[in-house]
Amino acid sequence: MATNFWNSLKPIIDAIVFSNTWISLAALSLYLSACLGVEVSPTLTEGILIFTASFIGYNFLKLKGLDATENTGIFNAWLKQHKTFIYGCLCIASLGFIYALSEVSFLQLLILLGVISLSIVYIGFERYNLRSFWFLKTQIVALVWVVFILGIPLIENNNHLPRLQLFVLCSGVFFFILGLTIPFDIRDWNADRQNPHMTTLPMLFGLRATKFISLFHLLLAIVCLLYYSYLSVTLIPIFLAGAMLIYTLKRDASEYIYTFGLDGLIVLVYPVLWISKYFLSLADLISLR
Repeated sequence: MATNFWNSLKPIIDAIVFSNTWISLAALSLYLSACLGVEVSPTLTEGILIFTASFIGYNFLKLKGLDATENTGIFNAWLKQHKTFIYGCLCIASLGFIYALSEVSFLQLLILLGVISLSIVYIGFERYNLRSFWFLKTQIVALVWVVFILGIPLIENNNHLPRLQLFVLCSGVFFFILGLTIPFDIRDWNADRQNPHMTTLPMLFGLRATKFISLFHLLLAIVCLLYYSYLSVTLIPIFLAGAMLIYTLKRDASEYIYTFGLDGLIVLVYPVLWISKYFLSLADLISLR
């Protein structure tokens, strides 16, 4: 019965995860979490911008290398089988993206242009791209997330936030994304080693050391976030789940552990924070009575 349930659910999960909808929801969750953390009201336009830009960007990156001989995983296999579906979703996402662009401010547009420019340099050309440098590859991904996710809501609403708090918040998000991004180099190890111009952390330091580097960044993230706000204590279970996933990670682990599991931890951030803040507010109201 459990097998039948999984077989029924699997096509839906595959569609959400492998279409890059899941990682786009993760970006949206982090945006909403940032707004909640700095007490800035999220807007529909910014939410659409965050989601559609992430969806378009990640699909562009995946489709760009879809026909590469080293890309033989189930993620790429699914994309090859569902190209028409993906292109249709990209058309819809593009409409939402264009609408959001017409509503954003000039400063937010500058943030977006900066992120797009950095992403293009990251993707680069066959031989010349920033992904080739082990000390830049995952760091640039984390930096793009921080600049985009936090820059969009904060560029015009950061006056009430002390510079130290802003720095700590950005650092916490940066280390969190970096800690969850590094394990993807473990997933890509077989493909990356076929590229003579590619160097990654697992190729340099091995699997065990790469895991500990990832766990160390998660530790830095929770320290920064706890320093920023006491509410971050509710995120500790997410960090513990992430640490367990990374510690037990194997080189031949299922794609679902990476793309659904690790990315899913980011998706959970906003629901956990929102529920926690709701019950804390409810407790405050009850205590006042």
